[in-house]
Amino acid sequence: MTADQIYGVCVVLGIGASVVLARSLRSSVAPEATLSPQQSRVVRMAAVLGAVAGSILFEIPADRFGWTSSAAPDGRLLMGRTVIGGLALGWAAVELSKRAMGIRSSTAVQFTAPVALAFAFGRIGCALAGCCHGEIVDASGSLAKALAFLSFDGAVRWPVPWVESLFDFAAAFIFSRAAVVRALGTRLFPVFVTAWCLVRFGLEWFRDNRPVLLGLTYYQCLAVALAGIAAVVAWKTPRVTPR
Repeated sequence: MTADQIYGVCVVLGIGASVVLARSLRSSVAPEATLSPQQSRVVRMAAVLGAVAGSILFEIPADRFGWTSSAAPDGRLLMGRTVIGGLALGWAAVELSKRAMGIRSSTAVQFTAPVALAFAFGRIGCALAGCCHGEIVDASGSLAKALAFLSFDGAVRWPVPWVESLFDFAAAFIFSRAAVVRALGTRLFPVFVTAWCLVRFGLEWFRDNRPVLLGLTYYQCLAVALAGIAAVVAWKTPRVTPR
């Protein structure tokens, strides 16, 4: 299979797993967070369309100005999408669709953990397809062999996609339990976004994307902006939002 096909398979697996998890959490969320079947379809469609649009639109500057290192061995850019942009516009699209339908309640309690799970599978796809890789490091012996095994081109690199995938799996478990016990209430999703962006910001130091502003990479700038927005939303959001 080609790199894009490998990534596509992982994305499909992630979507399937996230749907199963979302359904299993449906009976555990607070009544005010539930939607009618029609409303749920509209919100899901808005999330998908917003995520796809955001992942492409926010990646255009990186591809256009060479701010990304996601390239195949032959130098071809892979996929041309960024999770940060998809997360940002997917979230915005959901909120806009809810406002259009007059829904004031939080709908993210049920879907926070599934989003993390989908991200986990997506990052496995990145690792197998050979994008979003880490910097080449000076290592030898067993460590070098292990890092080379995890790298798509056999180079000794930081296993950044694998580390991010592990974080996402852990987040899926933690936030699914939080949804069940009603921890954080309607702040659940913005808290997840904040944590995810901070982890992504840190992992960027181990990738070979070049700095573009104040010593930060393009993706670190996006992560800082989205983390700031999510933190403010989490702070201002009451634990229970009226319907």
